[in-house]
Amino acid sequence: MTKVSASAKTRARLNHPVIDADGHMIEFEGGILDSLREVGGDRLVKRFNSWTSENLFRWNRMSSQERWDHRVARNVWWGVPTKNTLDRATVTLPRLLYDRLDDMGLDLVVLYPTLGLPVAHLEDEELRRGACRAFNRFYADVYRKYSDRIVPAATPARQLRQCPQVMCPSPETLSPGLKPSTSPPVATTTPANSWPTV
Repeated sequence: MTKVSASAKTRARLNHPVIDADGHMIEFEGGILDSLREVGGDRLVKRFNSWTSENLFRWNRMSSQERWDHRVARNVWWGVPTKNTLDRATVTLPRLLYDRLDDMGLDLVVLYPTLGLPVAHLEDEELRRGACRAFNRFYADVYRKYSDRIVPAATPARQLRQCPQVMCPSPETLSPGLKPSTSPPVATTTPANSWPTV
């Protein structure tokens, strides 16, 4: 007999759906790189890899004073679990997540990007638009079969007028559940000497 989780027992007592409206996926990097290559060739992959190595872990290479001077936020370290490998795999593999939703007591989950979140705020327009399109194609492709219970939030374009071009070349290629993200822009890094004295 399969053990029923506490979450599933709680869900069974409710008379309404349970929705996780702030889940996060952890993208499979190989799939993202393939999607980048499809959108912009090896050049886009190289530029993206260069950006990630220079920017995503920049905080780790800076002194305390440099971090303060440039207002660099620390990269997320708690969002990539490693102790429980089943949970780690669940946030990366759509079918595994789908199969575990009942055990989690969830009827629907809205998933936000992890690696894809900062690409909407890249200063380089060509890289930003190419990367956003590649990430959104990846999300549409991998979550399409599970759109009845998993809704991936798209990596947003910086400007609303760019949404159709960035989301996908044509609406019929989108996953039925892929929705534009409504997250506000992330603050850009501003040198300390530009901030007002309070």
